[in-house]
Amino acid sequence: MIPIAATLATSYASRAWCGGYPTEKPVGLWRTMIGQSTQPAEVVFDPFCGLGSVGVAAREIGWRAQLCDIDATTAATRLRVAVVALEGAAA
Repeated sequence: MIPIAATLATSYASRAWCGGYPTEKPVGLWRTMIGQSTQPAEVVFDPFCGLGSVGVAAREIGWRAQLCDIDATTAATRLRVAVVALEGAAA
C-alpha cells in the first residue's frame, strides 16, 4: 500500500507544468467566470494567486486585480505577469 503523503508528493511533483499548484485553471476559464460573476471594471481579489491566471484574465477583460500569496516572491512575479498581459493586450 502506498502512503497518502507519498501519493500527494508525487501528484504535486507531476504538476511541474503548472508550477506544482494542484488547482490551476486556464486563463480562459477565469475570464468567463469573472465576466459572468462581476460588474464591469470591478476589482477581482485572489488571495491564493498561485500562477496568477486570475490576474491575467481580469486584466485581459479590463478588470483590476489584487493578488496575494503566502509567498511574497510568487505574488510579485504574478503581478508582473498580469501587467505584461495588460501591456500586450493594449498593443
